[in-house]
Amino acid sequence: GRPMIIVFYDNSQQVTASVLAEVDAVMTHYRGLADLITFNVGGDQNSPDVLAAVTYASELSVASTPYIIIVDGGGYITWRSKGFAEKEIIQREVERATR
Repeated sequence: GRPMIIVFYDNSQQVTASVLAEVDAVMTHYRGLADLITFNVGGDQNSPDVLAAVTYASELSVASTPYIIIVDGGGYITWRSKGFAEKEIIQREVERATR
């Protein structure tokens, strides 16, 4: 029942740290109201964690990273973003999902 922020990233990309920092800044306001789930799709492709992340990405039609998905408390995807997203935009969409 809680909204979720799902982030798919590849830790070998330069933009990854920036995107995760923006998401972390939003989470400081929404901890306890929304859950954060992150998946690293980069790295050793034989690793069980990476294989699971790639599978989830495929199931959610994530073709590139970084990629942010926001899911409301009812389990519906309310927003998707490919590439870098600013904190204010992410925060606006999390606010909408937590209503």
